[in-house]
Amino acid sequence: MNNTTIKSYHQAVLVDTSKADAFYAVTMRLEKWWGKTDQPVFKVGDTFTTTFGKSVWKFEVRSYVPFDKICWECVEAHHVHDGLTAIETEWLGTRLFWFFNEYYGKTEIEFVHEGLHPDLNCFSICRQAWDHFIVDSLKNYLEVGVGYPYIS
Repeated sequence: MNNTTIKSYHQAVLVDTSKADAFYAVTMRLEKWWGKTDQPVFKVGDTFTTTFGKSVWKFEVRSYVPFDKICWECVEAHHVHDGLTAIETEWLGTRLFWFFNEYYGKTEIEFVHEGLHPDLNCFSICRQAWDHFIVDSLKNYLEVGVGYPYIS
């Protein structure tokens, strides 16, 4: 593991749901807990775009192991946030890893945004956003049926 990976954003949440439902939420139901996306993903090579107001990111699926793990790579980035400068392409080339592990009828969702590290201008706001989307929105969506996605 390199130094960037060690410092990269990491979050895990234990959810009262199956691995299958957690995996589907991350591959096919992003708009229910994260934000507007143009399509679900089903295999390596699939791409999707997500938008948050003026910000747009395009991802390509690099790894896809149903119900176990998935990796997206940011292949296009245009990040805009009031009050932050020089962040437009900070996500470009970063990889987002999702791991799903079942424990006693619950599922741990582990997330690593490799390349999103404290040296980036957007780190603080992105860390806060990921904490919200994973710990609050995704968990609530999977356990109660209602997430808190970004709505533009």
